[in-house]
Amino acid sequence: MITPLPLMILMLAIMLVVPLGIHISFSAGLLTANQRIRHITWRLWICCSLPAVFATISMLLFYPENNETLAYRAASWVGGVSWFVFTLWMFVIGGASLWHFITTLVKNKTTQQTIPWERLPIASGWLLIAVGGLWFISLIVGKSPGDYDMRFTMLTALHFHFAGFALPILTGQLIHFSQTKKLAVTNVLIIMCPILLVSIPLVGIGIAYSPTIEVVASISLLTCCILTALCQIYCAGFIKSHGGWLLSISATALIASSIMAIIYSVGEYTGSQSLAIPIMIVSHGTLNSLGFSLLGLVGWTICPNKKTC
Repeated sequence: MITPLPLMILMLAIMLVVPLGIHISFSAGLLTANQRIRHITWRLWICCSLPAVFATISMLLFYPENNETLAYRAASWVGGVSWFVFTLWMFVIGGASLWHFITTLVKNKTTQQTIPWERLPIASGWLLIAVGGLWFISLIVGKSPGDYDMRFTMLTALHFHFAGFALPILTGQLIHFSQTKKLAVTNVLIIMCPILLVSIPLVGIGIAYSPTIEVVASISLLTCCILTALCQIYCAGFIKSHGGWLLSISATALIASSIMAIIYSVGEYTGSQSLAIPIMIVSHGTLNSLGFSLLGLVGWTICPNKKTC
C-alpha cells in the first residue's frame, strides 16, 4: 500500500535535498571545479525534477484508482525517466570524481600528494543516487524489479536518496571542515567513512536476500551514523553562525533515528518486532529527512565559509 507521507518525503528529496547536496558538493570544490559541468548539472536538475515532482503528485492524488489512464501513465513514464536520466548524469560525475580520488591515492605513495578524503563519500553519494533513481522509476511506473511489492520499492528509493546521498554528502563536508580546522575527529571520520559507504548498499541487499546481512549491515551503518552525528555535534561547536545550531539539531535527529532503526532491525531478526513499518515511516523517516538531512544541508549551506565558518 502506498501512503502519502513517503511520497511527500520523496518529493522533498527531489526538490530540496538533492539540490542542496549538489550546492554543497560544488561550492567548496569538493567534487569538480569544471564550471561547464556545474552549469549542465543545474540545468538538467531544473528540467528533470519538475516532471519527476509532477509524476509523484499524480501518484499521490490518483493512485491506484486512475493508474491505467493514458494521462497518468504518460506523466509517470516522463517523470520517472527524467529523474533516472538526471541521476545517471550524477553517476557519471561521481564516477569521474571517484576515479580522481583513487589515482590521487595511488600517486600519494610516490608524490606525497594531499589525499582529498572528502571526495570519497561525496563521489560515492553521487554514485548511489543513481540506484535511488532506478527504484524511483520502478515506483512511479508501477513496475517493481522482481516480485517486490510497491512499499518495498518506495522505501528502497527513499533509502538511496537519503542514506545513499544526503548522508555521504554531509559526511564528506564534515571531513572537509575537520581537516581544515585540524580537529581531532578527522581520523575517526576517515577510518569510519569506508565502513559507512559499504554498509549503505549492503542494507538494501540484506533486506532483499538475507536477514543476517540485513541486521549486520544495519547495525554497522547505524553505528557509523551515531559516530558521524557525535562528530557533527563536536564540529558544530566551532561554527559561530546559526548553521552550527542547525547542525547540532540535525545530528541529534540522526542519533534518535539510528537508535530506532537498531531496535527495528534487531526485532526483525529475532521475530519480536517492537516497531512496525508504519511507525518507522512516520518517526524514523521524518527524523532522517526533515531532521538530519534537510537541517544538516541547510546548516552547511548558510555557513558563510564552509571551510572555517
